[in-house]
Amino acid sequence: MGDINIMIKKLLNMVIYTDGGIFSKENKYINLHLIISEFIVYAVIASIFTETQVQVVLYLDGDSTLLKLSNMIGLGFSLIANAIMTKNKTIVIFRKYYVLLSALSTFLLVLINAIIVIDDYLILRFIGTTVVNNSIVTILGNTVSDTINNKFTGTERTIYSSKKNCMSILASFIGVIGAFFIKADLNILLIIEAIIYIIMMLDDLFIFQKFKEQVFLNKESIK
Repeated sequence: MGDINIMIKKLLNMVIYTDGGIFSKENKYINLHLIISEFIVYAVIASIFTETQVQVVLYLDGDSTLLKLSNMIGLGFSLIANAIMTKNKTIVIFRKYYVLLSALSTFLLVLINAIIVIDDYLILRFIGTTVVNNSIVTILGNTVSDTINNKFTGTERTIYSSKKNCMSILASFIGVIGAFFIKADLNILLIIEAIIYIIMMLDDLFIFQKFKEQVFLNKESIK
């Protein structure tokens, strides 16, 4: 029994932090963040991604113009978002308003999906989600990376990255298996996508925010 427990702990340690306890004060928020943002979210995304792409292609009748336009717009906004994150002062500001930015991006993405489901206006999905994902969501992602970089240094940062990758790959594998059993129209897939956005926001509000405060405790940038 003891050998089994040791083996289970070693396996879990590949994807989360187990030393000192999975839900210890030090590990609780980072582990919950990994479980939600890297496992649950990636599993659901992987399960609907292929079907969503198929439904979109069918809707566009094979015309890739909208996809190309969306990619071009996305690159432009991504360049701007990353460029403004090259100053320490800007990073501190976005870190401070991380929760508000997360709520704003979730509201916009869910609203866009809701409009598409109601009015069947697919072009809005490409242009709207592209702008939001490559601006606000990119800034949020860079803020997450900044927090992780302040938490882990050197080899510990590599270890975190490896745990995160193991978790997301495992989740994607499970999601792809589930994709074989998912047959839904585009509206249902967009509703599921909206639920994913809400789950990510809840992680930002109640888990990652706590982790961020823990990392920057006693620093002037977090009050």
